[in-house]
Amino acid sequence: MINDGLVPETAQAFVFDDYMIGDYNYLAITKNAPNKAAALVLANLILEPELQAAQILPENGFGLGYGIDITRVTDEAQLAALRAAQEQLGAAATPAEDLANSLVGDSSGEYQPLVEEGWRENVLIQ
Repeated sequence: MINDGLVPETAQAFVFDDYMIGDYNYLAITKNAPNKAAALVLANLILEPELQAAQILPENGFGLGYGIDITRVTDEAQLAALRAAQEQLGAAATPAEDLANSLVGDSSGEYQPLVEEGWRENVLIQ
């Protein structure tokens, strides 16, 4: 968003020390899915650290945070790939480890519109 001029160049992501509301990404497989085995393979593939590293980068079409807790990744090569992707996001991005250590469960859905409106009113450049 900085590169697109939607937020000030001085913007920087952060986490609260306590009660950082959030979660990881989800993938659901419906009960009546015709190809459950294939869907499970895809779900497992998406969780692979190498694909997680690729999916956080906006140029790959996602630009989302990690869908996994990278503090639980023990393979050094995978961890290096995750950290290298994080570094590509620039200094404004919050380190994934900080986010993983601060998260608590999601808030009630009724609060989501309030959060989004606050974002538009107080942060987003219009």
